[in-house]
Amino acid sequence: MAEDEYKRIFAKNLRYYMEQNNKNQMDLMQDLNLSSSTVSNWCTGLKLPRMDKVQMLADYFGILKSDLIEEKNLPNQSRCYNKEIGIKLKQRRLELELTVDDLATMIGKSRATIYRYENGDIESMPTTVLEPLALALQTTPAYLMGWKENMFEDSSSDIAMNLFKELNDEGQERAIDNMMLLKKVYPRVREPLLNAAHERTDIEVTDEMRQHDDDIMDDENF
Repeated sequence: MAEDEYKRIFAKNLRYYMEQNNKNQMDLMQDLNLSSSTVSNWCTGLKLPRMDKVQMLADYFGILKSDLIEEKNLPNQSRCYNKEIGIKLKQRRLELELTVDDLATMIGKSRATIYRYENGDIESMPTTVLEPLALALQTTPAYLMGWKENMFEDSSSDIAMNLFKELNDEGQERAIDNMMLLKKVYPRVREPLLNAAHERTDIEVTDEMRQHDDDIMDDENF
């Protein structure tokens, strides 16, 4: 059997047991300490996990490893993955006051295809489809896939944390050491509080100007 077929089978089974246990990608990330990209790659069939990760998932769902890696004739597999994504797609489209035809034109798909996306009537949604959808809907793939609550761009801290989770134990230790060094070289400069010790130096500050500033600070409506 080709590797792509193994990926398809695993992704289908994983999505099924997530659905049966009322779990989404965010739950797997938090409960199993996995990165967003790792969970996404497994669910979309882009990558296969190592066997120790398969065992971890099996233990998490209370099933056998074979339930995840072998072809199973399970009910409702074709719809279990994209229901949640479809709900988010439709909700975001309506928020932007876009019609189905508008969205179809923006991403180069047919009207019927958009309805299929929103109804969850497709087995998988590759990144080649998800990314244009996210761009058209002014959000991120991470939000549409359910593993980020923020619908806009990830912050730098989010990106750094996701990259950190991708490292093994040795890599994380080295990353921490490097960050400690970077902290000494590039410390965050915090804005000082406004007080009398921070007067302007580019002009001569008179007593009248100081009194004016004090009056403003004493004003209850300031």
